Amino acid sequence: MPGLYGSLDFKSGHYRRYDEELLRQVLLDAGFESVSIRWMDILGVFPYFVLYRLLGVSRLDAGSSGLYDSVVVPLSRFLESMIGSPPFGKNLVAVGIRPGASAKDQR
Repeated sequence: MPGLYGSLDFKSGHYRRYDEELLRQVLLDAGFESVSIRWMDILGVFPYFVLYRLLGVSRLDAGSSGLYDSVVVPLSRFLESMIGSPPFGKNLVAVGIRPGASAKDQR
């Protein structure tokens, strides 16, 4: 989600956050066909926006990271398993294939 780009992204060396259309174009430009692109971590959107966009926190400490990984991620995965592919999320996951490559090359 481009609107989530914030202080942690900048400090991590990220230049942008992708939307589905831009990520699909990046795959095509790299010579891949898009197999699937889907959002994940629907529950991570709000805390990420508040911490790294609104408040400008520039680091991720072990305590909050551990809490996030042990509480928010499992809840988000559970919710996504119930609703299927969410209409938005904190991150995009893309799967692509290179046309003409053998099945062995695709792994």
